Amino acid sequence: MARKLTQAVALIAAGGVTAGAALAAAPSAHALPALETQKTGSCTAGAWWDLSLEREYGSLEVDFDIERARAGERWTVTLTHNGATKKAVRVVTDYEGDADAQWILRDRAGTDRIVVKATSASGQTCKASGRI
Repeated sequence: MARKLTQAVALIAAGGVTAGAALAAAPSAHALPALETQKTGSCTAGAWWDLSLEREYGSLEVDFDIERARAGERWTVTLTHNGATKKAVRVVTDYEGDADAQWILRDRAGTDRIVVKATSASGQTCKASGRI
């Protein structure tokens, strides 16, 4: 009896793997929108940026990080959502040269396009964009 049960479990597992592979390979007629996307890039004078976009409960969370910039430097960070510029924020890098700007936006129907531009007091710029 144990042998029959083991064979049945093996067949079910093999069938599940086959069905799973078939589903993964089949194109979806109704693909779900992305829930989260992340991008990274470099700024004009050695700093780096990270952009994270996340859909959650009817809103979009936007997180923009500046990394490896000069410590104590002031930055103006501006966000554009589907072509409309939102309020700019000012941040100051910490002792490691990192700063963070965050926004929570209303999630519009369809694909949202986010553009973030950061400019330091010394003139360094970072520009990031993403769609979600």
